[in-house]
Amino acid sequence: MASNLDTLVTVFGGSGFVGRNVVRALCKRDYRIRVAVRRPELAGHLQPLGKVGQIHAVQANLRYPESVEAAMRGSHAAINLVGILAESGAQTFEAVQGLGAGAVAKAASAIGARMVHVSAIGADENSPSRYARTKAAGEKAVLAAAPTATILRPSVVFGPEDQFTNRFASLAQISPVLPLIGAGVTKLQPVYVGDVATAVADAVDGKAKEGAIYELGGPEVLTMREIMEIILRITERRRMLVSLPFGLAKLQALLLQFAPGPLKLTPDQVVLLRSDNVVSHAAKAAGLTLEGLGITPDCQRVGAKRRPMTGSARAGTKPPMRVFAIAGAAARCNNKHRWLWVPAFARVRGDDVEKILPPHRQRDQAERADDDAPPREQREAVARDVSQKRLHHDHRGNERHHKADRDDA
Repeated sequence: MASNLDTLVTVFGGSGFVGRNVVRALCKRDYRIRVAVRRPELAGHLQPLGKVGQIHAVQANLRYPESVEAAMRGSHAAINLVGILAESGAQTFEAVQGLGAGAVAKAASAIGARMVHVSAIGADENSPSRYARTKAAGEKAVLAAAPTATILRPSVVFGPEDQFTNRFASLAQISPVLPLIGAGVTKLQPVYVGDVATAVADAVDGKAKEGAIYELGGPEVLTMREIMEIILRITERRRMLVSLPFGLAKLQALLLQFAPGPLKLTPDQVVLLRSDNVVSHAAKAAGLTLEGLGITPDCQRVGAKRRPMTGSARAGTKPPMRVFAIAGAAARCNNKHRWLWVPAFARVRGDDVEKILPPHRQRDQAERADDDAPPREQREAVARDVSQKRLHHDHRGNERHHKADRDDA
């Protein structure tokens, strides 16, 4: 039987928030990983997650099936994590979440590779939300091309560097009032990103049911008001929570959809908040949940005691820890058996934010600038060209050293 060292897994969208954690989980299981992204030269931050040579980034764009097929060449499994919350240029819901998901599944099926597709709770072809409809269309396309594919539907995903809790924490930094769309009664079941990554890795291992749709949620169902109160308590800020009717919120979203950063709100996102985002009773009854995969959901409550495990491991595999916060950048404590999530916006103002957060903003801007660009013909030369360019700009300024370095390589 082949070991994981002989198994190549292609991860589409592996440089994003969930993708980074999935790549880390796969690295711990000794898989060889090919990360398929639109800008591979911006995926260097993934390299420390694995061993030398374990992770390789290549260029692929889901809007171009040929690039997807090239990225899948020689792979044993495919993971599709690509998704967007708002449309931008050529990156539309239909192109990315609908047709794009189908393109990955077709490429995987053509070479007999295992297929794992990450969708979202709330995917429904009859939903008034275009985001939810295209998520459902993507699931349908995946199962049509690869009937044995495993589909995972997480609820709202939280963790260090997420765009959910940190978004509201950032908004609390600049605004004395925080809106609660629809009075904040919408129910969510936030799931820790480590648990989602473990579920994806288990599906690659073959521990999930083929052709099944799993729904992944955390241990607690919280309303939007409760989540906002937790975030404010963690960031040590006092802000007024004001109820905002759905109708008025949708009118405001017509303008805010063009706003930058945490102020951005689209009409489609307002429509999404009309429906609860929790694990269904049908999924629980069928055992198609985290517990069905043998994963105990991590607790996201402030100060909540945890069982002897991490957010991505089963009981007994890691030392006991305590969760101190749900929003912020992760930092290691002096005690090696504990983690402290430092609130990213609690006492940081202005340009100091960049000192503790990774430069994801620059990468996102670069990717948006590349939205309309077709796939590069010379994919393998990208990383080499970048490294050679950096080599020629070395501060030593000695060309003989540069030539010797190139000869040694």
